[in-house]
Amino acid sequence: MKLSIKFSFVLMSVFYIFAGLYHFINPVFYVEFVPELYFEKEFIIAVSGLLEIVLGLFLLFKQTRSMSAKVIAVMLFVFLIFVHFPMTLDYYDSQNPYLWLTIVRIPIQFALIFWALKVAK
Repeated sequence: MKLSIKFSFVLMSVFYIFAGLYHFINPVFYVEFVPELYFEKEFIIAVSGLLEIVLGLFLLFKQTRSMSAKVIAVMLFVFLIFVHFPMTLDYYDSQNPYLWLTIVRIPIQFALIFWALKVAK
């Protein structure tokens, strides 16, 4: 296996494990990202954090790597549709000064999806 490919999935694994852990270290950070129409924001934050940790761990094992990367890609797409786009539109409507951050985050989300699909191969 090429070193760059191995580095890619190990880096992705570390990224998602730490991102998932951060859901538990600082859940307040994520509250704003959960759209108002969802109840039990803390539960959603905890479940998504746990999912990121588990998927990050599964990236480390050859037997579960492809499946994990595919689920990560789907998860990122769901976040894009149900979190990032609505938040961007909300920030636009409310003239939030951080609108630019939500706009920048969208292509980053697509890059993360592409990366996950690349690891899934």
